[in-house]
Amino acid sequence: MSLHSYSRVWLHAVWGTLERRPLLTKPAAARTSQYLHQYASEKGIYMKINYVNPDHVHVLVDLPTRLAIEEMMHLLKGASSHWINENNLLPSKFGWGRGYGIFSVSHSGVEEVSRYIAQQEEHHRKRSFSEELRMFVERYGLKWHKEDETVENGSIRSGPPDHPMNGGVNEIGDEVHITVTASQTPLQWGVSKRAATCRIQLRRFVVAAPGGGEEPAFESSTVSRFLRASA
Repeated sequence: MSLHSYSRVWLHAVWGTLERRPLLTKPAAARTSQYLHQYASEKGIYMKINYVNPDHVHVLVDLPTRLAIEEMMHLLKGASSHWINENNLLPSKFGWGRGYGIFSVSHSGVEEVSRYIAQQEEHHRKRSFSEELRMFVERYGLKWHKEDETVENGSIRSGPPDHPMNGGVNEIGDEVHITVTASQTPLQWGVSKRAATCRIQLRRFVVAAPGGGEEPAFESSTVSRFLRASA
């Protein structure tokens, strides 16, 4: 940002675990909360407060001018899920669910939202995460369809990504509808560099490209078609 420019863009971000299941134990949630603060600071993102529930996360951040919302969310979700797995915080593989909610906050409303986030445990004695998310969606004038559908004019994403890497298909639970050709590398295909074979992890199962190796061993096709053929 230019020395003579000023910016303050408060955002309340919310995202859930895979299938919104209560995967995070209290010790794991506490450590994840600390990590999110530390990581955000390293990336130049001011995080005023966060709260990690067993099935979802709330954060209040000041969005830097150099980052788009989508970039910030990929950083926070991607790095934290990787860190949770690398540090074996849970007995099984962990992943965040698809999408997120982003809600703007006026400067005068920052303290109120901070208190709301700090009191998450109390709030969730009365309502579930889905009920809470629906409340925010409707409060901001968006139309709620149902949990796994898109929200009109909002930032909760579902369905096929525009590009495998931009769509975050390395996150467990993402739906994948992309074209895979024999000339694409695993990274272009949206596969982690750490994968021993080319594979994409989906909501309920893992699909490995036939033959494994550096590239898919089949000619141009779609993953969704390959899934149907392999079912």
